[in-house]
Amino acid sequence: MWYNNCMLTDSIEISNRITVGPALDEEGLAVLKKQGFKTILNLSKKGEYQQPLAPVDEQSIVEELGMRYLHFPVSLSSLKPKLVDEILAGAGEMNGPVYVHCLLGQRSSAIGMILHAIRKKLSSEKVLDKADSLGLHWNAPFIKDFVRNYVDRQAKAAA
Repeated sequence: MWYNNCMLTDSIEISNRITVGPALDEEGLAVLKKQGFKTILNLSKKGEYQQPLAPVDEQSIVEELGMRYLHFPVSLSSLKPKLVDEILAGAGEMNGPVYVHCLLGQRSSAIGMILHAIRKKLSSEKVLDKADSLGLHWNAPFIKDFVRNYVDRQAKAAA
């Protein structure tokens, strides 16, 4: 659910392979394992305010649970195509369902929608329509523009 303060308080399933949500504690990560998640993609930076787990602690817990852990620290100011290229390369084929998170959901929902668009070869229009249908609304207009431009750029490169 998306609230006025833009905090993603519940997870949102974008597809059967990609879910975005808030940062979780150890118990939440164990629940994801039981639900069949194979990969955790953390976009939070070390030391973010009210972070339930530091990235290094989260990595230990995730790996102990037998899941794959990826950490790409992203800030809204560092959200650039090159960084998203690195995230896509690191994510690879994403064995099994992946849970993408950051603290509030701005970054994770944008990256989750991009991952979905690239995987399904969707146009930017279709992926933004999907975001709207899921109730994903970004307070910062540049995030929506970034998603649109990145997906369009990838489509042109693939053509």
